[in-house]
Amino acid sequence: MKKQKAIYMAWLKLFSKYWPKKVSIDSIIDEAKVWKWTFYKYFKNKTDFYEKIVDDMLMGKWWEEEFWLLSKEEMLVSHMVWILFYLEKNDILRNICLENEKYFFWKINYDYIQKRHFEGLKEYFSDENDEDHFFLSEIIWSYVRSFEKISRFSSREEYEKFCVKFANACVIWYYSKEDFVEIDLPKIKKIISKL
Repeated sequence: MKKQKAIYMAWLKLFSKYWPKKVSIDSIIDEAKVWKWTFYKYFKNKTDFYEKIVDDMLMGKWWEEEFWLLSKEEMLVSHMVWILFYLEKNDILRNICLENEKYFFWKINYDYIQKRHFEGLKEYFSDENDEDHFFLSEIIWSYVRSFEKISRFSSREEYEKFCVKFANACVIWYYSKEDFVEIDLPKIKKIISKL
């Protein structure tokens, strides 16, 4: 596990300097100071390695016990707001989700991420059917694109209000609700700061 973590940390360091396509297995191994066979003990090849890393970023558990007590609507608004704030912190995932082609590598593209997100939604919103999960993931994908609008806001507070209102608009429309959903924004931000 220690060596696997060393590989992961090497990957993060190299990706902060270079595009993923430019980072080779050999450079990861050199940076992690492990043998080549150690890399292949955990990963089949470079594509498998990238997919596992992206999976970890996309599917990481963030829900705390009390989030399961929220209504579907509150949970979905919280989930959508969390995604935007998490993307802001995670440069690699942000580039992938915003479809920056420099960050695409082999199968990791829109279809791959959409599929992973679809599977995650099934866990959190298990009472809905597959068609609903697919539709929800499309709504959330469109919402994620709003991250590109961050530069249009004059203050952080204005941007955060926009994130919550936009998420609410999506949820009110999807569930045919009339009420605005209140969420614990400071708590969501606190959880993200620990990741």
